[in-house]
Amino acid sequence: MKERVLKLFYERYAPEQTYEYLRHDPVYQEKEKELKEAVAAFEPVIKALGRENWLKYDRVLTAHNSCEAYALQRIHLKGIRDALEMCDALNMEEKNGGK
Repeated sequence: MKERVLKLFYERYAPEQTYEYLRHDPVYQEKEKELKEAVAAFEPVIKALGRENWLKYDRVLTAHNSCEAYALQRIHLKGIRDALEMCDALNMEEKNGGK
């Protein structure tokens, strides 16, 4: 049951809320600005690579981003799972009179 709830939470709630949180986070916004500047500076290299080589490089970047997104999702779910387990343990302790 918990796994199903976690999955539903992550699929329906977490992505939207995370985006909103990051959209207003000044550190994230600064990092995103740095990324955009780095990509703009790299543009001449991209053009020099030619389309075929650029597509190969883009495939590497896409695979890397996919791996990172998966890792972040798993870490997020683990954090939620750990928090739920802690709540269960505290509830059990409370039911047992604090023992």
